[in-house]
Amino acid sequence: MIEQIRLIHKAFEKDPVHIATYTPGLNEKGKDVHWILEDIYKSSQNAMDSWSNPDITCYENGFKYDGSRNFTMIAPLNKNPKLKDGPDKGKYMGHRSTSCGDLCQVVYKNKTDYYFCAAIGWKKITADQYNKIINIKDELELRDYFAKANLGKENIDG
Repeated sequence: MIEQIRLIHKAFEKDPVHIATYTPGLNEKGKDVHWILEDIYKSSQNAMDSWSNPDITCYENGFKYDGSRNFTMIAPLNKNPKLKDGPDKGKYMGHRSTSCGDLCQVVYKNKTDYYFCAAIGWKKITADQYNKIINIKDELELRDYFAKANLGKENIDG
């Protein structure tokens, strides 16, 4: 049974950022890991409003669509820029949407599994692959690694 999933943004960052922790609720009971990872992806998109900032709502009607009650935000919003116009002017921007190349740590009682967001779905990776990814600082090297990983060649060293 999954205890929590740590969402790590790395696709566009030199250093990994633990953005949020997702704790499965009753609706996720009995769902497999890929279903939950897809829910994390869907829930961490800025489609209608901000998935990570509850103070930002849909411009058209003021409703809140994006995000999930299962998330606990870890990275502070006050490090993000403030919005310069619109109805939410002066509020901190939310975090970016989860993208291909971001990571998840799936924590069980006795183990942790690692996944990266691939071109289609989530791909399970080893702890060594995870550690390699989080230590890549060069943007081009990181992009190349993810391209290889999406082709199933992520074990290539160098």
